Amino acid sequence: MDKLKLVKGVVILLTSLIVLGIAAVIIGLTSKTDKPVTAMMEKAESGKQASFAIVTTPAGTSETVISEERGSFIDKVTSCGDGVCLMIKGGGLPDRIVILNAKGSVVRKIKLSQE
Repeated sequence: MDKLKLVKGVVILLTSLIVLGIAAVIIGLTSKTDKPVTAMMEKAESGKQASFAIVTTPAGTSETVISEERGSFIDKVTSCGDGVCLMIKGGGLPDRIVILNAKGSVVRKIKLSQE
């Protein structure tokens, strides 16, 4: 009878350790993949330029400033390859896409024309 209680106790202990281990793995995976790229608009003090700062903080802090016309805003942020694509609208200019690489440098600016 004592051996049966011991076996039951070991089974309950091992089952609870397995459940806690799976929960820890799930929490660990989701916390590492939920690091968003934060986009914010800084006000320009003079001239017609509006500056956008892209701030990322998963592996340290980096900042990229993209010079755009005043009144421009970031409409969409999308991951593309190992970088980020920004859809920028407004500012009296046609819609445009700015592609940033993983280091935050501007790779290319694409202007979309309406014909």
